[in-house]
Amino acid sequence: MTTSTCLFCDRNNATAHTQIAENELAYARWVKFPVSVRHAEVIPNRHVESLFEMTDEEESAVYKPARETKDIIVSKHPTSAFTICV
Repeated sequence: MTTSTCLFCDRNNATAHTQIAENELAYARWVKFPVSVRHAEVIPNRHVESLFEMTDEEESAVYKPARETKDIIVSKHPTSAFTICV
């Protein structure tokens, strides 16, 4: 896959993405076809095909939007459990 065909690289496409939180290296978005109302994704800004291609700085950066997303989810849909997949 290349950046020209990657859904996640087109992050400014409001039709494809409803962004929740962001920083300089990553963003969070609601999943378009969610499994539950709490289903979100956190994505690095730079195109990578694997978690293992991310730099240490990118790995650290994805956690801030993840925490912000968790706070939004809890405020709208109270829950005490989360599953984080990579």
